[in-house]
Amino acid sequence: MKSIQQYINPSLARQSLQFDYLRDLLLACLPQNCHDHLSIANLHHKQLVLVTDSPVWASRLRLYTNTMLDMLKEHSNADIEHIKVRQIQGRLEIKPEIKKVQRQMGTATGQLIAQTASYIEDSDLQNALLKLSRRAGK
Repeated sequence: MKSIQQYINPSLARQSLQFDYLRDLLLACLPQNCHDHLSIANLHHKQLVLVTDSPVWASRLRLYTNTMLDMLKEHSNADIEHIKVRQIQGRLEIKPEIKKVQRQMGTATGQLIAQTASYIEDSDLQNALLKLSRRAGK
């Protein structure tokens, strides 16, 4: 059986590692709120092309181009003279799906909600609380 490494283009793997390293450097000099909105699209002819998911983030990242260039020149051996920021539609990364956890109410909590309901004058709210309290322990 062949290893997955045999199917991956070595130059593509090197480029991916280089982009990851450059992105980590850029994130180190950017505010935290920019981190989810930045990806590297290409490095060609001494120009690094960054992409972001909205015009607002593109403008904000352009404000940091000199800072990013200084960081790259100081901490990487990549020959980059210019950074271009482009905006693309949609999200940049696919976020992992968050699993919904089925929460269960304990019997003590249900009794407490029922007790609270007995002091409520509004009948709709009282009925809603009683209905909720009956879900305890299920």
